[in-house]
Amino acid sequence: AGATKMGHLDVAFHHLLGHITGNRLLEKIYSYIINYLEPSIIESHKKQNEMASYAIKSHLLIVEVLRNRDANRIEEVTNTTIDIWYNLVEDKYALKS
Repeated sequence: AGATKMGHLDVAFHHLLGHITGNRLLEKIYSYIINYLEPSIIESHKKQNEMASYAIKSHLLIVEVLRNRDANRIEEVTNTTIDIWYNLVEDKYALKS
């Protein structure tokens, strides 16, 4: 899939995360933030290879914490995934041709 499509799928993943909280207020706030960040999320996908390895890595960490109900790792995984996204946006992981 192309970078733009992967970016939209990434945003959809985060909308789903907001939805599964079961908290409508939290879902709406998170949705607003994700919508605001959508252009940056799409841009970060343009800086990854076709396999979107960084997004996949960070999303798998999130799914693992949720699947295992591992509350002790929530802060660690949140910080890791935000750092990965931030570094992509800031070009620190940009792949050199």
